[in-house]
Amino acid sequence: MAPPALAAPAIEVTPLVKGQSLRGRFEQQRFLQGFQAPLKSSGTFVLSPGLGLIWKTETPFALTTVMSPAGLVQEVGGRETMRLPSARIPFMSKLYAMLGGA
Repeated sequence: MAPPALAAPAIEVTPLVKGQSLRGRFEQQRFLQGFQAPLKSSGTFVLSPGLGLIWKTETPFALTTVMSPAGLVQEVGGRETMRLPSARIPFMSKLYAMLGGA
């Protein structure tokens, strides 16, 4: 016999509209080759339709990633470490559209 299926609780989803933002905290685990334990990170995020996503990792080290229609920027300790214009990363427009429609 198969175990009973677990149904996900019903959640009402209301898309964000212009001027609204979604803010929250996150915890993430990544399993990387060569490491026995998962890499655990946590921090905060802000998602604003039409403006972008700010993803701030607090632990294990501070890293800020900003994704906007212009592209992707990362900062460590207040210093920019990477800047990729959206023209250089074609998948960015699809990813950004998906996040903006969340």
